[in-house]
Parts: sequence; C-alpha cells; structure tokens
Amino acid sequence: MEVRGKSDLPVAHPREVAGKVEGLRGQIEKGLGVGLPADSRTAGVNPLPCGNEADRRGVRRTGPPGVNPYLKPWYVDYSPYAMTVNTWMSVRGKDEATAALTRLSEHLREEGWRVASFERPSGGTWQLRVAPPESGYGAVLEAPIAGRGSEQRIGVNISSPCFRHPDALPNGRSS
Repeated sequence: MEVRGKSDLPVAHPREVAGKVEGLRGQIEKGLGVGLPADSRTAGVNPLPCGNEADRRGVRRTGPPGVNPYLKPWYVDYSPYAMTVNTWMSVRGKDEATAALTRLSEHLREEGWRVASFERPSGGTWQLRVAPPESGYGAVLEAPIAGRGSEQRIGVNISSPCFRHPDALPNGRSS
C-alpha cells in the first residue's frame, strides 16, 4: 500500500522517534558536562513537517475525541515528519564553552558517534557536527553564543531523519 509523501521513507511512530531524539539529547548533555539545559520554549522535542509533501489530511485520526493530542510532545498529524530538539545551555565563559565542545567530541567518539566536523569558520563560532551510530540522526552544536549580560551559551540542535507516519492513509484519501 502506498502512502502519501515519499514512499521510500521508513515508517515509524512519532512517539518512538521522539524517544530516540530525547535519548540523544541526554547523551549530549552528559558529554558536555555543563549542567542542565536552560528553560526555554524550544527545549523539548518538537515535530516538523518533512519536505513539501507533508499533509495533515493524510493521517488517520486516533484516540478519544475529548483528548487534546497536541499536549503530547510527540503528537504528529501529518506525514512525512521529523523530530527535533533546539535548546541551549549556559556556561560561564567562552573558554568553558569551547572546552565543553572538545570534551563532548571525545566523549561521543568513545560512544561510537561519528564527528563529521569540528571547526570554526573565520570570525564565527565553533561548530561541532556529530552523528550517532543510528543512520540519519544528527546534531549540530555551536559555541560560544552570547546570552544576557556576560552569559555565554552552547546551542544544541538535534534532528531525526524523515519518517512516514504509520497511520498515513493511502494516496488520494483523507480522514
């Protein structure tokens, strides 16, 4: 059965993919060793449409009608989709930020991650691009980023590959 969106994409439930992205976030936080992420509206797992073909009409509605599904961070009513985490962590200074990225790159290599790049474009911030052993997932960290006052931050962006929703309807149908 063909589903709306790219038919060659793997199928996975958003709850499962969100759990994997959250697990990667935990590994990164542990490897950075700088404390907990800052409270921000974007610190949690968030779904995103993947490509131009994501369609809200193309996913079968499930669950009781009286429950607001949008309260679940993994809830997705379109296909294809991806999961992301975009957050930041505070550090005391620029030196601590770059030391944390170096520490993280070494920690993740030991855990089987691939360091795609660790560089500083001329005049820019340090960027660390890493990929865990599971194909398609990845993270980009950037530091130092100026915060409020003298605060410095490490930006963290983690993403999954694109997936088709398991409740996607066949092409030409809508819920």
